[in-house]
Amino acid sequence: MKLRDETMTVQYDTMPREAVSLEIERGGMSEELRVLYVAMTRAKEKLVMLTSLDDPVKTLGKLGAQLTDSKAISPYVVRSAGSFSDWILSCALRHPSGGGLREKAGVLPGVMLTEGENWKILLNPVREQQKTISGETEKRRQLQADPELTALLQKRFSFVYPGEALKSVPAKVAASELARKENAKEYAAMSRPAFLTGQTMTPAERGTALHLYMQFADYRLAKQDPEKQLRFLLEKGFLTQEQAEAVSLKKIERFFQSGLYRRMEQSENLRREIRFTVELAASEVNPGLTGKNGREPVVLQGAVDCVFEENGGLILVDYKTDYVKEEQELKNRYCRQLSLYALALEQTTGLKVTEQYLYSFSLGEAVRIN
Repeated sequence: MKLRDETMTVQYDTMPREAVSLEIERGGMSEELRVLYVAMTRAKEKLVMLTSLDDPVKTLGKLGAQLTDSKAISPYVVRSAGSFSDWILSCALRHPSGGGLREKAGVLPGVMLTEGENWKILLNPVREQQKTISGETEKRRQLQADPELTALLQKRFSFVYPGEALKSVPAKVAASELARKENAKEYAAMSRPAFLTGQTMTPAERGTALHLYMQFADYRLAKQDPEKQLRFLLEKGFLTQEQAEAVSLKKIERFFQSGLYRRMEQSENLRREIRFTVELAASEVNPGLTGKNGREPVVLQGAVDCVFEENGGLILVDYKTDYVKEEQELKNRYCRQLSLYALALEQTTGLKVTEQYLYSFSLGEAVRIN
């Protein structure tokens, strides 16, 4: 796990975590190599492989520059590959039959292996392929379709996936993204371009700056002197100069004077920026799904701005910076998002979420949802 600095509310990678991460990456890459090996050794008579390159000279040159005269391709080259194609082309560049590729890549003959099976490596420019395709298309137009084969193809292509309704629900979804999709029209109008507001930052960017302040600030010190805490966050690099200038200290002061914060202050267990990954039924994400489809599992990810314990239950608080005229707008916009946050918290903590709040910096007040 990461090393957490409770005073600064930040996390750092540790050497053991980096080592484990590297080992996981190596294991995944080894598995991909095994899959490729199995696929390439199942051919009974001959193996035909195709790949396409937007810029063959550039791609081959990049791969060729990493090759040496060592017998085996180095682990670095294997790790830096972006696809199966890169692995295969790296081998082909060293193969005795890969002269055409080496010429394209500008690779010195020294990287070539002295032994190898006979490979037939063809380089087909796009223009030549287009001519060939054009001629083949004309020939096919003159052929008569097989009625039985046509009927079979029509039957197969008319197949309807039993879980068709689930296509609209991704296997993994972010709670905030759901709110954004459900309120697409409102989101489109929430942030005016900076050149229309006469400011260097858009409303969305100013909202991000305010969120960062609320995420990293020491609430006890910020309540006493929010400006001093702002300077501290700027000095420590949590905020840029532009972001610091965009933070409204009046809105911050009003939050710390609110009744909601007084309750937060009295709690012995207050946590911020709680990230979660939980499994929920698809019907929780999309209420329109019923029956078997509604019971399909969906992974939900997200982060709760703030939660504190009170009388054995959890109070959920989410900060909102978008401009609204009345609290009902916020309720309509974020009710589903907070209900999903509540489900996630209850699943991960085992405690009941008894109250849900949106604190609107635009209205300067807490809006209770449930």
